[in-house]
Amino acid sequence: MNIILPYKVDMSVNAMYYHSKNCKVLKPEALMLRAKIMKDTKDFIQLNKREYNKLRGKKLTVGIRFKEDWMCKNGEMVKKDIDNRLKFLIDSIFRALEMDDKQVWEIFAEKVQWIGEEKTDIIIKSLKEVHKWNLDY
Repeated sequence: MNIILPYKVDMSVNAMYYHSKNCKVLKPEALMLRAKIMKDTKDFIQLNKREYNKLRGKKLTVGIRFKEDWMCKNGEMVKKDIDNRLKFLIDSIFRALEMDDKQVWEIFAEKVQWIGEEKTDIIIKSLKEVHKWNLDY
């Protein structure tokens, strides 16, 4: 199942959460982004119910491509990492899928240098459909 979010998912952990009485709470901006991701994922499910149903209860592989401009004008790499985004993105998607993210057995993520409309591509497959370390998406 391929989900394409036609925008970048770009919030640092510090921008996503604040601390309240010894627990982390999502900030309003992060709640809005989570709602957007969940809506877009649910819209995708409506168009791909058959594919979605095949994944329920299976061990899953998740691949994520962050397609963005990762370079500054001076040629240096932008100081943004992808690991801070993964947990937030996977939690948001799996809430929308109404699946438990404990089904995720493998995660592959990569930055793709991208000029143009930035976006985030997600692929979710059954673990047995994927050859180890060769996620074709």
